[in-house]
Amino acid sequence: MRRRKTVICREGWYYLLVLAFVALGSVLRNVNMLMIVSTIMLFTLIFSWRMAIKSLRGVTLHRKIPRMIRSGDILDIELDVRSAKSRSLFTQAGSRCLEIDETIRHLLPKSQLAKKNIHLMCWYLPRGGEENLTYRARLLQRGLYRIGPTRIATGFPLGLIRHIRILDHGDRLVVFPRTGRLLPAFDRIFAQLQLGMRGDPLRQDRQTGDFHGLRDWREGDSRRVIHWRSTARRGIPLVREFEQQHHQELNLLVDLGSEQHYRDPARIEQVIGFAATIASEFCRHRDGSLRLVIVGAEITSGGGANQPRLLEQLLTLLATADTRPLGETGKSPEHAFEQGIQLLCRGEDRIRPTLILSPYAREPATVSSMRDASARKSTAGGPIRCINTNSDAFEQFFDQTG
Repeated sequence: MRRRKTVICREGWYYLLVLAFVALGSVLRNVNMLMIVSTIMLFTLIFSWRMAIKSLRGVTLHRKIPRMIRSGDILDIELDVRSAKSRSLFTQAGSRCLEIDETIRHLLPKSQLAKKNIHLMCWYLPRGGEENLTYRARLLQRGLYRIGPTRIATGFPLGLIRHIRILDHGDRLVVFPRTGRLLPAFDRIFAQLQLGMRGDPLRQDRQTGDFHGLRDWREGDSRRVIHWRSTARRGIPLVREFEQQHHQELNLLVDLGSEQHYRDPARIEQVIGFAATIASEFCRHRDGSLRLVIVGAEITSGGGANQPRLLEQLLTLLATADTRPLGETGKSPEHAFEQGIQLLCRGEDRIRPTLILSPYAREPATVSSMRDASARKSTAGGPIRCINTNSDAFEQFFDQTG
């Protein structure tokens, strides 16, 4: 892509045609007046060309876009156009009639969306000054967008020759999925998963939280929490008590499939919004670890301990998830699902509770046996719950309009 280009406008071609006619007539008829007129016309054309080039020299652009935006939100983009100071007499008056063109193109996931063109006008840019331009857009689909490159052009003062410059290569913007509201039915499933983790014998004796005090021993307490010095001094068993921390963990496997697996083609976007809502609520209200695996046209994964950038990472994975049919990638749905399960058999991911969103009716026992077959260790895995996103019961877990 050429960063600078000069073109002759339609009016310029008409002007050249008249100039050629006058110059040819002056030569054939040997008319001095026509020679003078053709010389003046040629000088005017060259002057217009040099002024167009000088007007764009030293012009720069800075674009300001929001850091995070969700599909359907209004996108405000601010362009800061600046002009450097110059000692040339031709450009001391500044630049006039600057036409600014930008494009918004949808990159990922692959779609048939046509690029959008935005046309702006800056009537006067003083030399050494700046001008702020703002426009709004509404991006209705999730994904990765490229805003730009920005083209600036001018044909001032006569409009015969148009000089074009490309000021930047554009910026990339991730539009996150639209979130909704989790319903009480999902809260019950999540509570069951966390209750199953508290019953895990590997974590019963884990001492978390700050030391709170001593209390009498109760049946079922572990010997690891007995305070032996106080027990010897009092003559009765005493145990250490810690403040309970709300540390919660979750593996979220999103089996997207493709539109052909759903009775309603729009359901697949609801599933992505459901997963985005789960990730948003988890990162906003809970202290723990969240692991996300997406099984689509490609298998992607991410997550970890809850930290400020975790939500942005997870929403980016969901925003760019490709929902093309798996047949185009040479993978069967079951084979892709097994690969997603294998990603949850590494390290501590295996003993976390797992929630599966899938358009197929999957039994937790079958998924558990698949996970045990993929694991290299004999450690017992965490509890598993499956939600059939292709059934009518899916509506009781998630409200997209919330």
